[in-house]
Amino acid sequence: MIARSTHKVLTGRRSVRKFKEQEPIPEHVMGRIVKAAAFAPSACNLQPIDYLAVTSQASKERISPHLRWATNLNDEMPKTGERPSLYIIPLMDREKIARLNEVKNIDRRLLENAHLISLGCAVANLVNQAHAEGIGSCIVGAIDERAIRVDFGIAAKYSIPLVIALGYPLESPRIELVAGDSPPTYYRDGNGVWVVQKREVEIKAI
Repeated sequence: MIARSTHKVLTGRRSVRKFKEQEPIPEHVMGRIVKAAAFAPSACNLQPIDYLAVTSQASKERISPHLRWATNLNDEMPKTGERPSLYIIPLMDREKIARLNEVKNIDRRLLENAHLISLGCAVANLVNQAHAEGIGSCIVGAIDERAIRVDFGIAAKYSIPLVIALGYPLESPRIELVAGDSPPTYYRDGNGVWVVQKREVEIKAI
């Protein structure tokens, strides 16, 4: 039963672009979501990510212009009243990442992108925990890092790879399976429903 519930969470999460803007995420729920991210696997257990929560209305209005949402859909931006109620900014600590160079007996090339693998694990934990809490999310990678750094006074030792938008969903995206060799995309159908295509994966045993 637990395995089925976990599978339902992992396969049910979709990117959301319409939120119940006026419905805040309780602080204790936000804490569980970030804690799930912090407990993700981390290369060499360096745990190089800190988290900044953007919760006030003023801060949310400041960060909004620095984000691009759906670049193949005319940069579809959430409208007033449908915007996220929370943003989480993962901060990658360059000083901790540099410690990967101190790891011995491992080819340097294997460590070049280790911190990005750690980031991917953390973000996956975060958005899936959010989904389990009934909260929608969208991972926004098209950001103006410099503007965010300046606006929020973020120290130079941190890099900002992406921003995660969160909020109670105002829409229910649906999945559309496509053949494994078809390039997947996303779009809104004739009824305005957000459609996310997923490749049908063939499992090959060797």
